[in-house]
Amino acid sequence: MANRFFATEQDLLRWGDSTFRSEAKSNAWVAPVAVLINQDTAEAAEALAGMLKQAHTAVIIGSTTAKRAHQFKEFSLAGGQRLQVAVSPVVLGNGERISQGIVPDILVRVPLEDEKQYFTDAFKLLASTKIDLGLMAPEEEEKPARSATNRVNRARINEAELVRMQKEGVRLDEETASLGARDAEQGKPQIQDPVLSRAMDLLKGLAVVQKMRKS
Repeated sequence: MANRFFATEQDLLRWGDSTFRSEAKSNAWVAPVAVLINQDTAEAAEALAGMLKQAHTAVIIGSTTAKRAHQFKEFSLAGGQRLQVAVSPVVLGNGERISQGIVPDILVRVPLEDEKQYFTDAFKLLASTKIDLGLMAPEEEEKPARSATNRVNRARINEAELVRMQKEGVRLDEETASLGARDAEQGKPQIQDPVLSRAMDLLKGLAVVQKMRKS
């Protein structure tokens, strides 16, 4: 899967004596990509997020991964059970060990139980969700989460509306109220998942910038 995002041949991943390299190609994926991770992102998913992050082909959003990307060796026990032991770390092409976890570019910490519910239904309105937001990923130490509730729907602005506002010189804060009322009248569902919501905002913003540059 990772190979689809790389146009040149390069080392992407090493585990034990094996090395995974991308292939040179003319049809590599070039559109903006946002990858969502959390403390349950482990093993192969962790490796994929790490490969895309090291090559700056995607923006990683969420919280630090599970730190469970290792090469394992299996041992048979006397009772018929099997035991897997981590014998070596999985290493990215730049030498970074995934065993330290993948740290997001944009930090959004959400309780794992809430994230599981959002995974089932991104539009689900929970009673209250505590989130911790950061523009850039912090160090590994924990810090107190700031309280926020997802009961208040924040007006979403699509690409066409942003372009129109830019051309007409309309201020964002003036337009937000009318957009919120318009969405409420039309009964459009609003994404409640804080991590997915920020990923959508980011991709929409990048799409607007690219369109403006082309014009």
